[in-house]
Amino acid sequence: MKLGDDSRGACIRRLQRELSQIHAQGISTTIHLAAHNDDMTSIEALIIGPPDTPYDAAMLHFSLKVPPEYPLQPPEVRFIPTSGGTLRIHPQLYADGKVCLSILGTWPGPKWTASHSIGTVLLSIQSLLTEEPLRCEPGWENARKEAVDRANIFVVHEATRVLILGQLEGAPSWGNHEDFAVLTTAMHRHLHERRGSILSRLSGFAASHDSAIFRDPFTMTAPSASSRYDFNRLHGRLSELIPTDHMPVGEIAPMSIPQTNASAEATTQSQEEGSGLSEAEGESDQEQPSCRICYLTAAESKLPLICPCR
Repeated sequence: MKLGDDSRGACIRRLQRELSQIHAQGISTTIHLAAHNDDMTSIEALIIGPPDTPYDAAMLHFSLKVPPEYPLQPPEVRFIPTSGGTLRIHPQLYADGKVCLSILGTWPGPKWTASHSIGTVLLSIQSLLTEEPLRCEPGWENARKEAVDRANIFVVHEATRVLILGQLEGAPSWGNHEDFAVLTTAMHRHLHERRGSILSRLSGFAASHDSAIFRDPFTMTAPSASSRYDFNRLHGRLSELIPTDHMPVGEIAPMSIPQTNASAEATTQSQEEGSGLSEAEGESDQEQPSCRICYLTAAESKLPLICPCR
């Protein structure tokens, strides 16, 4: 077996364990993911904006690609907005899809280690969605409250327009493929449960900010007098699209853990070969110690295991 095959095998084993754990325990009630059935290293994730922030109930879609070197290297993560790459909704989430996060190597701060996981990446991204996103912009950490409040008005308006309405009008950004039905179901269930509070907030913003000049705090461009906030229109459209309280919403389907052709073949081959072993030999083969981080055995890594993890 080549070294590259060793790395990929370790990556697949680690990823299978993570996905199985997420399937069993979840990450958060507002974080959902689905792996591509034909390639588990490609993952689509839905992060729902936390309450009491300008991102409340926003549906943020991220696409992850896990490299063969995982978990020694982080996954590649892209933000997938529904605005055609025209909206920057957070200082660390760019319109072109770049995600600025220290553990991804795209932002100053603590670096990636093999103890991180897909779950910690998604939780770290969700932690960016704070009550005062303008303060995440370098140089604006001590921004005046008036500037922070103006930025929040923009975020509420655009998060509603692009990250809620944009996901409901037509197909969501992850598509209608059955592999990602869990994301669509999670989105509709959450919006159904939060319908009243979402519409109430929009009514309040419509009363206080409608017809005010539209200001984009993250591109720092001069506002145009012809562009105005219209929370009332967003309220009316959402009231049509989000199910009313008496309408049932389906349960979230369990996430399937896909197997690659290689892993399926390896499983079949292992079962066939194991049928000719004695019970003791089979148990011995299954209990070879391997590293807790990379899941390579001593034979696979070509390194001695001084203190086997398991």
